[in-house]
Amino acid sequence: MSEEKGPLYLGFDLSTQQLKAIVVNSNLKSIAEAKVDFDQDFGPQYGIQKGVHVREATGEVFAPVALWLESLDLVLSRLAKAMHPLPMSSAVAGGVDELVAGEPPQDGTDLQEAREAWPKEADARAIVESQALSMRLRSQKLVHSPRDGLPAQPRRIYVVGGGSLNPAITRVLGEVLGGADGVYKLDVGGNACALGGAYKALWALERKDGETFDDLIGERWTEEGSIEKVDVGYREGTYERYGKVLGAFEEMERRLLAEEEH
Repeated sequence: MSEEKGPLYLGFDLSTQQLKAIVVNSNLKSIAEAKVDFDQDFGPQYGIQKGVHVREATGEVFAPVALWLESLDLVLSRLAKAMHPLPMSSAVAGGVDELVAGEPPQDGTDLQEAREAWPKEADARAIVESQALSMRLRSQKLVHSPRDGLPAQPRRIYVVGGGSLNPAITRVLGEVLGGADGVYKLDVGGNACALGGAYKALWALERKDGETFDDLIGERWTEEGSIEKVDVGYREGTYERYGKVLGAFEEMERRLLAEEEH
């Protein structure tokens, strides 16, 4: 039986090729972790390569949903063996993996179709910008001014995985998302996304009234030796310009979703 008597929190990371899971306690200590490699564990059964099927005629890439369901069963069974057996978790959360040089947007809130194609080298920046804008759009009601004279934004931005090693990506994240104290590379091993999910689950149940995710995790987490500043974060003027295009970005998402429904 597991020796853990207090509440436990389970985080998942579903990527194209793997499903990872991790269990933490209230002190943010990792209790157990497990993973499923789709090709290795289910490749012959589903006929997948790198976790997906590809329709050559159309270029469409997709993954069988049944694969994910079986992977969930398998990763939980592996956690159960690791914890002898798997105790009941208090909460569950998860995420998807993957979070570039160029220029930030000019002032403006108007949504217009591009009149001519932009250079291919701008595609990478556009992808990172879109992901960061989506994060900012969905988190705008969760952040507040970290100190007098600054607009609402996170105090710090923590980056994990391959993106944390790319200065161009960390710069874009700082320009779009801010970060009054900067952007930091966070060394939490190979289960960063699943660990973040477990932390979110913990915060959802254990936070005090008005306590932010940053406040709760910052109080319990020892960051010494685990972080490195990789970008200044908030840039006055640039951060505000991205704020002005949030409305247009939200409208673009709405139009694209409407097209998919039809």
